[in-house]
Amino acid sequence: MSIDLDNLPIGTEVKIVDKWSDETNQNSMGNMDRYLGYTYHILRQTYAGYNLSIPEDSGCIFDGTKWHFNKYCFKAIRLPDTEYWY
Repeated sequence: MSIDLDNLPIGTEVKIVDKWSDETNQNSMGNMDRYLGYTYHILRQTYAGYNLSIPEDSGCIFDGTKWHFNKYCFKAIRLPDTEYWY
């Protein structure tokens, strides 16, 4: 199965990587480190990647925008209405 990581549907479940890599381009101050290793759902797609549904902080508003996660932030995904992780 071919999955377009640049156009994942809303509701896709994603597991965040355990450690940021250079490709993830996540903030250097460590503000997003609390999400490492956790599983969330895609809420919307943005110019910079994806906003995730993060119940514990309602998306974590920072500098007027929500956190953006790009495809390199995901170690596994599960598309809506499927039981398999990719």
